[in-house]
Amino acid sequence: MVVIVSCIFAICWLADGIIYVMSYYSTTNKPNDVTYAIAYAMILFNSAVNPFVYALVNERFRERIRAMMCCRCRATDAVHPTSESDGDQNTNSTTRPADMAETREL
Repeated sequence: MVVIVSCIFAICWLADGIIYVMSYYSTTNKPNDVTYAIAYAMILFNSAVNPFVYALVNERFRERIRAMMCCRCRATDAVHPTSESDGDQNTNSTTRPADMAETREL
């Protein structure tokens, strides 16, 4: 994975390095605005492509992202328990959130 990320980094930043060296040493061939725009677009592309590279290469990264995305599902279940897990058959009870927090096991 490190090799893939490093190669993508090198390819994306190579254009900027070449432009810098050309503009520093050459007095006749100065890069124009389009060349700078392409180089900066490639630098931004490097940052944008990194999460996709990590997701494609690393299984653990995919599992963590999946867990972060599903976090809301598990948090909702913990905050609003069902009547079966409480043992309380009355689903229309009006319990304050503070009371529920005191009785809920963490």
